[in-house]
Amino acid sequence: MKIFSAKADSKPMQRLSDSLSYANIWVWALALIKRQKMHAYTLNEKIEEKVGFKPGRIMTYVVLYKLENEGLLASKVSKRRKYYVLTAKGRKELDAAKKLLRDAAGEL
Repeated sequence: MKIFSAKADSKPMQRLSDSLSYANIWVWALALIKRQKMHAYTLNEKIEEKVGFKPGRIMTYVVLYKLENEGLLASKVSKRRKYYVLTAKGRKELDAAKKLLRDAAGEL
């Protein structure tokens, strides 16, 4: 099921949708990679499948690069592909992001 597959009916709802999808692609990357190791191309496909938008290929690589540099992901090259896995720090950051979103939703 795609979470943000339809265009929002209003500009405020579209901004909210964008902020929860495009603007925070890193959260989706961590959540999807937590489920299984994957490379950038597969991550792009999974984001489109689950979230409802397809980030540009460069955007995905930049996000993965930054997450790895921050210690939230680790990578390993296998069969000429770079696979990413969540680190303990990445799990902690993902849990914190999910808690923040739950707490915010609970206050609405």
